[in-house]
Amino acid sequence: MKRIGMFLIAAMALGVIPAMADNFAPPDYVGDPLSYHAEWEFANGPLPTGEIYPDSESNGGPKNGEFLYDRFDTHIDPDGSDWSWDPADGDGGMVNTNRNASFAINTINWVDEEPDKSLRIQVTYIGQAPTVTGANGYQFDPYHGGPTNTTDFGFFQADATVDVDQSHLYNDIAMQPNPDWEQIVVNVPQGTVIDEVVVDSISIPEPSVLVLVLAVGGGLAFVRRRFGI
Repeated sequence: MKRIGMFLIAAMALGVIPAMADNFAPPDYVGDPLSYHAEWEFANGPLPTGEIYPDSESNGGPKNGEFLYDRFDTHIDPDGSDWSWDPADGDGGMVNTNRNASFAINTINWVDEEPDKSLRIQVTYIGQAPTVTGANGYQFDPYHGGPTNTTDFGFFQADATVDVDQSHLYNDIAMQPNPDWEQIVVNVPQGTVIDEVVVDSISIPEPSVLVLVLAVGGGLAFVRRRFGI
């Protein structure tokens, strides 16, 4: 055991053991129906002057004919043209060395009729910690039987930040009504490098409905066990 401990210490000192993966706190709903996932790694420069599209996306598929919002693609909008690419810890990042700054993550979701949306935003950074303030949610009314309008559901405050360590944090955001897409705002101190961003979302029933479903499921399981059905 002592030899193993000495090996681990030596390996860490030499950089043999890799750093924490940037998708470090994935929620348990990843890959479930009506979930959506996007990652930005900023691996290569130069940084785009406009919209920054994710390096990878995936989703858990529909439940019953739902579709992903299709009027734009998921992207990050920096709040100006003076952001630049940075090598970061070797795998790339973006930084604003001129001022305190912010960026907005415009994230598509499933167009569905579930009442609630859960979001998780993971940020890997170098420097002073950024702040995930929350998200504005929007619905394209024609996709829900309404007129040709977009309804703004307003701003939803992020839950308290979970600081995993000095370079990894995440925030959860609960949204009701459930939007077709949202804009997540991240404030970034001057000189802080954003190394990676990961966004996950899922559309879900109301908690009371979930409790009822689980209760019914548990009751059916009890009946099967008790009466051998």
